Amino acid sequence: TATATVTADTRVGDTDGYYTGRVVARSGDTVAVTPVAVHREVESYSLTVRHLDDTGASTAGHSTTLVNLADTSSYHLHDPDGTVQVRVPKGRYALVSYLYSGDEQDPRTALLARPELVLDRDTELTVDARRAKPVSTTVPDRKATSQLVDVGANILAVNGNSYSFSLLSFDFTGLFSGQVGPAGDADRFAGTVSSQWADLDAASSPYLYALSEGFPGRMPTGFDRRYRPGDLATVTHTFGGGYPGLAAERAVFPQVGTTGGGWAILLPTAVPGQRAEHYNTRGVRWSSELNLGVRTEDGWLEPRAALSSEARSYRAGRHLRESWNTAPYGPSFPEPRWPGQGVTRQGDTLVLDVPLHSDAAGHAGGSLPESARTALYRDGKLIGENTDPGFGMFEVPAADAGYRLETLTRRDFSDLSTEVGAAWTFRSRHVPGDDFARLPAMAVRFAPRLDAASSAPAGRNFVIPVQVQRQPG
Repeated sequence: TATATVTADTRVGDTDGYYTGRVVARSGDTVAVTPVAVHREVESYSLTVRHLDDTGASTAGHSTTLVNLADTSSYHLHDPDGTVQVRVPKGRYALVSYLYSGDEQDPRTALLARPELVLDRDTELTVDARRAKPVSTTVPDRKATSQLVDVGANILAVNGNSYSFSLLSFDFTGLFSGQVGPAGDADRFAGTVSSQWADLDAASSPYLYALSEGFPGRMPTGFDRRYRPGDLATVTHTFGGGYPGLAAERAVFPQVGTTGGGWAILLPTAVPGQRAEHYNTRGVRWSSELNLGVRTEDGWLEPRAALSSEARSYRAGRHLRESWNTAPYGPSFPEPRWPGQGVTRQGDTLVLDVPLHSDAAGHAGGSLPESARTALYRDGKLIGENTDPGFGMFEVPAADAGYRLETLTRRDFSDLSTEVGAAWTFRSRHVPGDDFARLPAMAVRFAPRLDAASSAPAGRNFVIPVQVQRQPG
């Protein structure tokens, strides 16, 4: 036998991480290989988290996550004895914890959060359910039934990634929230309390209450709000019967600050029909969808067409009206929700991402195609095509050239807008950097006044207004 000593000096160089090697010993035909490794750890510290239920006892009923505010990398913390220790790199973090108390007859759940935790030394922290307080909301219509409650903790990292936690229920029974330690950065963390209410007995509820309160930089320690009619904006939505034979569902989503959105109920909706929707207004914007399709045997909606609205804010006490799902359906340029939406170029990639079945009111819309073709021509020569309606990504040469971008879609489940097409002609060349450049593009929109079935009056002259909508930006 022989002994070899391997020494690693981690003071050399400036790169952290794992270094590996091997010690090879030979004796005749015999070879012995011993792997060796050393971990040069980044500057790191130990975090110890103790979990207490609402009686003050250590509890295994916890689920805790530590999220890096730089990039949302995360660590799940759990130990049956209630105390967890983890070693993590130096940095700024958010800590979010679910604590479960009570029993099957009286379950209680608390969502607690530390919006910002700076780890620059070994740290101990106690997450105590006794710090949390009840969460509750009521709406003006006492007959309304809550169908969704969402108590949330939302994180937006420096690199743009997001991470959200939700405590979901049908009502507020047994729900608690609380903050651990001081407040954090309002641009990086927000607590939310959201709920949606409707008439459970109606096939298509005549009303919806959609509420979402945001708390930038902090997690509310309990919440109790009794909404009055004057606290809310009311929007009466009228839904046309543009797709006979199809069932419809509607969803309304909150967007609070910069940290993200939230959950929504799928509410069966009569088309044609109307609904009065009531929204709270402080620090929140609302977007919505109308999905149309065929019900499966198990009750799910198999989509055929969909419409969506842009997020917008409202003023308390106002009553507005909005029309949906009337023809003609065609291309539109909604306010972009992501950088590549519309007709754009990034470097040497031309991108088309345009909704082709937007309704007459301008709600962005898509439809299940029977067939579709999207094609790009450069100086009259076809350089790429696909079978996606209103979408394509095409690699092109860097040099300046003339382009023609065409898209066409056909559908057979409706007799409205059975064929929709658009073509754009423009010049383009290489775009430096990683940003998307918006190209000169427009959509021609038709806005005739039709009835709820998208029919025009017969036997008389009829005006069809024509609008030109330019791509935003």
